[in-house]
Amino acid sequence: KKEVVDTQYVAAMNPTAGSFTICERVQRNFSTFAIQIPGESDLKLIYKSILDGHLQSFSSEVQAMSESIIDASLGLHQQVLQRFLPSAVKFVYNWNMRELSSIVQGLTLAKPDYYPSPQKIVRLWLHECNRVFQDRMINQTEITRFEDMLNEACKKNFADLDQEELNAQPLIF
Repeated sequence: KKEVVDTQYVAAMNPTAGSFTICERVQRNFSTFAIQIPGESDLKLIYKSILDGHLQSFSSEVQAMSESIIDASLGLHQQVLQRFLPSAVKFVYNWNMRELSSIVQGLTLAKPDYYPSPQKIVRLWLHECNRVFQDRMINQTEITRFEDMLNEACKKNFADLDQEELNAQPLIF
């Protein structure tokens, strides 16, 4: 017989996949918490802090783009949540914080030597948005709807930049 003393267990369950029942004898040893997605102000604080920390070594012009990039990302994410709802056919339209994290993670891979201007960093942001959202769209109609949403987000958040240069093709990074 072995006796385990002073041990804590941490476990997590995905509420959308797997089994939804747990044996009561096991569950009595755990506290149960359900955590919702943070509010917009919290998300802005989290992702802006991450992006600001990464952009410290960039030019001051690029550093100033941090807030606009995060605002554009949050706005676009909110629009995608509302307009592209999951269904039996569109089961890949299950959006959460992972998409925002992927966009910011892609931006944090940028190096100051390759992104000296705001124009370049915003083009990288466009690429990351396409990689994260557009790659999951299931037909051309929805891709076009998403591209329109992305263009509107650019016009709204990056009005001082040349829109034709931002949307120039190919958009490859």
